[in-house]
Amino acid sequence: MMLSGLFEKVFLENLSRIHSRATEKIEELKAMEVTGQAGGGAVVATVSGLGEVKSVRIDREKVRSEDMDLLEDLIVVALRDAMSKAQEVQKQAAQELLADLPLARILGLGR
Repeated sequence: MMLSGLFEKVFLENLSRIHSRATEKIEELKAMEVTGQAGGGAVVATVSGLGEVKSVRIDREKVRSEDMDLLEDLIVVALRDAMSKAQEVQKQAAQELLADLPLARILGLGR
């Protein structure tokens, strides 16, 4: 087998493995739930690890009906908190995938 053929075979095997791991990570992120909150738990937002909004829960004991402006602000803050946490989870997953790349190992960045 020529050197270029060997390189191509190794490259395709690694590409297939990386694609498989990336698909697994995406499924994990979809299933994961990350929460954010505001107002001391008055509003709790839940998003997937991909940042898809799953739910917003409002504690009616902590928010009065005449505080609608405040409630709207709390919802935004809770969603931003949850989304920020989801982005951190995504960043960590991407770093794990990159660490598995052959070049990362050569550069001392991988496992």
